[in-house]
Amino acid sequence: MKTAIEVANYFIQKGVEEVRPLTHLKLQKLLYVAYGWYYAQFDKRLFDEVLQAWKYGPVVHSVYLKLKHFGDRCIETELSEEDEDIPGRYHTPMLRRKKDGDIIKFLDDIWDGYAKFTAIELTNYSHVKGSPWHQLVEHMGSIPKYQDLGDQAIKEYFISERTRVDGFNPGK
Repeated sequence: MKTAIEVANYFIQKGVEEVRPLTHLKLQKLLYVAYGWYYAQFDKRLFDEVLQAWKYGPVVHSVYLKLKHFGDRCIETELSEEDEDIPGRYHTPMLRRKKDGDIIKFLDDIWDGYAKFTAIELTNYSHVKGSPWHQLVEHMGSIPKYQDLGDQAIKEYFISERTRVDGFNPGK
């Protein structure tokens, strides 16, 4: 299992390489679709953090905290995190082609399938009727900030999406 920061850094790097840098909002939605498709495809979590319901859709809180200062500006530098073994020392967690080849192929498929959409289009996708975010908002009667979307709801939703999405089956 990877960290959310590693996956975020991969998407940030792809955006910079292809001169299509990401906003924080778009990155959060790419993390959501990657997490959902990975869970549906491989029956395990892509990264070690939960997705939460926020006003503009699913959010990984740790990534939010690292990127909130960007506002709606494009992100062009990778994220770092404190080294668990040496407090005060920071490193940039990155996926490695040799070690993480299958995950990189999967994330490339997500990028190819979703990076073409705007942040608003991806937000709208995360809010569609039946999505985990929509189900939670309907259940709670309002937008419950910091409420866990639930792995089972995410997995079931993306499994059901496989039958609706013509030809898109990441990781295969």
